[in-house]
Amino acid sequence: MTDMTRARAGLEKLLKFARLEAEALRTDLADVARAQSAAAASLTGLDDALHHEEAVMGDVNTTDFVAYKENMHARRHNLQTTLLTLEEAETRAKTRLEAASAEIRKLEHLICINERDAKTNGVSETAPIAERRNVAANLAARL
Repeated sequence: MTDMTRARAGLEKLLKFARLEAEALRTDLADVARAQSAAAASLTGLDDALHHEEAVMGDVNTTDFVAYKENMHARRHNLQTTLLTLEEAETRAKTRLEAASAEIRKLEHLICINERDAKTNGVSETAPIAERRNVAANLAARL
Protein backbone atom coordinates (compact mmCIF):
# COMPACT_ATOMS: atom_id res chain seq x y z
CA MET A 1 0.00 0.00 0.00
CA THR A 2 1.50 3.30 -1.05
CA ASP A 3 1.51 6.40 1.07
CA MET A 4 -1.17 7.90 -1.16
CA THR A 5 -3.48 4.89 -0.86
CA ARG A 6 -2.87 4.80 2.87
CA ALA A 7 -3.72 8.51 3.09
CA ARG A 8 -6.85 8.02 0.99
CA ALA A 9 -7.97 5.07 3.11
CA GLY A 10 -7.51 7.18 6.24
CA LEU A 11 -9.45 10.06 4.73
CA GLU A 12 -12.25 7.73 3.64
CA LYS A 13 -12.53 6.34 7.19
CA LEU A 14 -12.71 9.86 8.57
CA LEU A 15 -15.31 10.78 5.94
CA LYS A 16 -17.41 7.73 6.82
CA PHE A 17 -17.26 8.66 10.50
CA ALA A 18 -18.17 12.30 9.75
CA ARG A 19 -21.17 11.18 7.68
CA LEU A 20 -22.36 8.88 10.48
CA GLU A 21 -21.99 11.71 12.97
CA ALA A 22 -23.94 14.07 10.70
CA GLU A 23 -26.72 11.49 10.35
CA ALA A 24 -26.90 11.13 14.15
CA LEU A 25 -27.11 14.92 14.46
CA ARG A 26 -29.93 15.03 11.89
CA THR A 27 -31.78 12.43 13.97
CA ASP A 28 -31.23 14.49 17.13
CA LEU A 29 -32.52 17.58 15.36
CA ALA A 30 -35.63 15.71 14.23
CA ASP A 31 -36.19 14.48 17.81
CA VAL A 32 -35.97 18.04 19.12
CA ALA A 33 -38.44 19.21 16.46
CA ARG A 34 -40.89 16.46 17.48
CA ALA A 35 -40.52 17.40 21.15
CA GLN A 36 -41.13 21.07 20.31
CA SER A 37 -44.25 20.15 18.38
CA ALA A 38 -45.55 18.03 21.26
CA ALA A 39 -44.85 20.78 23.82
CA ALA A 40 -46.57 23.39 21.64
CA ALA A 41 -49.59 21.10 21.23
CA SER A 42 -49.70 20.56 25.01
CA LEU A 43 -49.55 24.30 25.58
CA THR A 44 -52.40 24.89 23.13
CA GLY A 45 -54.46 22.13 24.75
CA LEU A 46 -53.82 23.59 28.18
CA ASP A 47 -54.91 27.06 27.06
CA ASP A 48 -58.04 25.62 25.43
CA ALA A 49 -58.92 23.68 28.59
CA LEU A 50 -58.47 26.76 30.76
CA HIS A 51 -60.65 28.90 28.47
CA HIS A 52 -63.31 26.18 28.45
CA GLU A 53 -63.33 25.92 32.26
CA GLU A 54 -63.47 29.71 32.60
CA ALA A 55 -66.46 29.82 30.24
CA VAL A 56 -68.24 27.08 32.17
CA MET A 57 -67.56 28.61 35.56
CA GLY A 58 -68.47 32.15 34.48
CA ASP A 59 -68.13 34.62 37.31
CA VAL A 60 -68.09 32.01 40.03
CA ASN A 61 -64.72 32.10 41.78
CA THR A 62 -64.84 29.11 44.04
CA THR A 63 -61.73 28.22 45.96
CA ASP A 64 -61.29 25.08 43.90
CA PHE A 65 -61.47 26.98 40.62
CA VAL A 66 -58.94 29.56 41.80
CA ALA A 67 -56.56 26.75 42.77
CA TYR A 68 -57.22 25.09 39.39
CA LYS A 69 -56.37 28.32 37.54
CA GLU A 70 -53.16 28.77 39.55
CA ASN A 71 -52.16 25.18 38.81
CA MET A 72 -52.89 25.66 35.10
CA HIS A 73 -50.80 28.85 35.01
CA ALA A 74 -47.90 27.00 36.69
CA ARG A 75 -48.17 24.19 34.13
CA ARG A 76 -48.30 26.78 31.33
CA HIS A 77 -45.14 28.41 32.67
CA ASN A 78 -43.41 25.01 32.81
CA LEU A 79 -44.39 24.26 29.20
CA GLN A 80 -43.12 27.66 28.06
CA THR A 81 -39.82 26.98 29.84
CA THR A 82 -39.64 23.59 28.13
CA LEU A 83 -40.20 25.24 24.74
CA LEU A 84 -37.37 27.71 25.42
CA THR A 85 -35.06 24.86 26.42
CA LEU A 86 -35.97 22.96 23.26
CA GLU A 87 -35.30 26.04 21.12
CA GLU A 88 -31.82 26.28 22.67
CA ALA A 89 -31.26 22.57 22.02
CA GLU A 90 -32.36 23.07 18.41
CA THR A 91 -29.89 25.92 17.97
CA ARG A 92 -27.06 23.82 19.41
CA ALA A 93 -27.98 20.84 17.21
CA LYS A 94 -28.08 23.03 14.09
CA THR A 95 -24.67 24.50 14.93
CA ARG A 96 -23.18 21.04 15.44
CA LEU A 97 -24.77 19.81 12.19
CA GLU A 98 -23.32 22.76 10.27
CA ALA A 99 -19.87 21.99 11.73
CA ALA A 100 -20.21 18.32 10.76
CA SER A 101 -21.26 19.29 7.23
CA ALA A 102 -18.24 21.58 6.95
CA GLU A 103 -16.02 18.70 8.09
CA ILE A 104 -17.54 16.43 5.43
CA ARG A 105 -16.92 19.03 2.71
CA LYS A 106 -13.32 19.44 3.92
CA LEU A 107 -12.66 15.70 3.85
CA GLU A 108 -14.25 15.33 0.41
CA HIS A 109 -12.02 18.16 -0.83
CA LEU A 110 -8.93 16.48 0.63
CA ILE A 111 -9.85 13.22 -1.11
CA CYS A 112 -10.20 15.11 -4.41
CA ILE A 113 -6.77 16.67 -3.87
CA ASN A 114 -5.34 13.24 -3.08
CA GLU A 115 -6.83 11.80 -6.30
CA ARG A 116 -5.55 14.74 -8.35
CA ASP A 117 -2.06 14.30 -6.90
CA ALA A 118 -2.17 10.59 -7.70
CA LYS A 119 -3.12 11.35 -11.32
CA THR A 120 -0.42 14.02 -11.53
CA ASN A 121 2.15 11.48 -10.36
CA GLY A 122 0.92 9.05 -13.03
CA VAL A 123 -0.49 6.48 -10.66
CA SER A 124 -4.21 5.94 -10.33
CA GLU A 125 -5.36 4.91 -6.87
CA THR A 126 -7.73 2.40 -8.45
CA ALA A 127 -5.24 0.99 -10.95
CA PRO A 128 -4.25 -2.66 -10.52
CA ILE A 129 -1.00 -3.26 -8.66
CA ALA A 130 0.74 -4.74 -11.74
CA GLU A 131 -0.11 -1.62 -13.75
CA ARG A 132 1.27 0.60 -11.00
CA ARG A 133 4.47 -1.43 -10.96
CA ASN A 134 4.79 -1.02 -14.74
CA VAL A 135 4.36 2.74 -14.43
CA ALA A 136 6.94 2.81 -11.65
CA ALA A 137 9.37 0.70 -13.71
CA ASN A 138 8.90 2.98 -16.75
CA LEU A 139 9.55 6.05 -14.63
CA ALA A 140 12.67 4.45 -13.15
CA ALA A 141 13.93 3.52 -16.64
CA ARG A 142 13.56 7.11 -17.82
CA LEU A 143 15.65 8.39 -14.95
